[in-house]
Amino acid sequence: MKRLFIFFGFILSISISAQEYSDKPYIQDYADKYELSDAVKNKELLQVSSNRNKLINVVSEGKLLQTGDGNLVKDVYYRPFEAMKIIAIDRYKEQLVYLTDVAVLSNAWSGNYYVAHGLENPTQFVIGKDFSTLVVEKGKLILFENGKEVWAKLLTDFNPINMIFDENEDRFLILTSEGVYQLLNKNNKFSKVYEGTDLTAIALHKNAIVVGTKDGVLSLDATSFTPSKI
Repeated sequence: MKRLFIFFGFILSISISAQEYSDKPYIQDYADKYELSDAVKNKELLQVSSNRNKLINVVSEGKLLQTGDGNLVKDVYYRPFEAMKIIAIDRYKEQLVYLTDVAVLSNAWSGNYYVAHGLENPTQFVIGKDFSTLVVEKGKLILFENGKEVWAKLLTDFNPINMIFDENEDRFLILTSEGVYQLLNKNNKFSKVYEGTDLTAIALHKNAIVVGTKDGVLSLDATSFTPSKI
C-alpha cells in the first residue's frame, strides 16, 4: 500500500509540473512573394521602402510600383507621381520621401516638404536632422536647410554609391567605391575619413560604421575611423 501511495504521488507531481508550463509567444519570420504584373514584368527594380502604414513602394526605371493582390503593379496611391521621374526613395520619420529629377518631396506632412534641388542628373539623397537634405550628382554635393541651399561642393571623379545620416554624431556619411566621407551637420565641415578599394555598402551598427567590400565586411571606429580586419 505504501509503495502504491508513493507511485501515485510521483505521477501527481509530474502532472502538476506539466500543468505549470507556460507557452511563451515569439515572432515567427515569414515572407510574402510578389510577382511582376504583365504591365511591368520587364522593368528593372531599383529600390524598395515602406512607411508606417505599411505602404510599400518600389522604384523602377523612373516610376513607382506598389504591392497589390500578390503582384507589383503601377502605383496609384498618389496620382501626381505618375507624371514625375522618380530616381530614389528614402524613409524619414516613418514616412516615404522621394527624389525626382526636379525636387525632393513627400506627400506626407500635408505636402509641405518640397526641396527644388536644381541638379541636372541627381542620383542620391538623404535626410538628416530637422529635414536637412543632402542631394548628390556625380561630382557635386548640395546641402539644403529649410528648402534653401546652405552648402555645396564640387569634386572631381566623385560618384557616391550610398549616403546615410548618423544621428548620434549629427553627420552625413557618404560612400564611394574608394572611400568614406563625412559632412558634419553643425558646421558643414567636409572630409574624407577612410580610404579603401572596392567598397560596396555602408551601414551603422551600435558605435561602429560598417562597410561592405567585395572581399567582405569591416567596421570603422565611429570616432577614430580605425578599421577592423575584414
